[in-house]
Amino acid sequence: MTIIITSREFNQGSSSALKVAETEPVYITKRGKITNVILSYAHYQQIIPSEKTFADYFSAPHSAAEVELDADLPQRNEMNRQLRDEDVE
Repeated sequence: MTIIITSREFNQGSSSALKVAETEPVYITKRGKITNVILSYAHYQQIIPSEKTFADYFSAPHSAAEVELDADLPQRNEMNRQLRDEDVE
């Protein structure tokens, strides 16, 4: 069940809202729009991404690993030749 209260209701009964938030999120509205959510720390820990260690970050697959390296780039010898030819001109 979704609990939605107005900011005025929260100001008048914040302790009640906090008690309910121990078991489920409480949405607070201002002028009919949800502006805040109160939830337990345990629930918060479940929804935030876990912190990664340095090793976790660099051992994870990245989109750069999926880059194809078969591009039509000039080979080193070709590049050296082009540079020498430019120096002569």
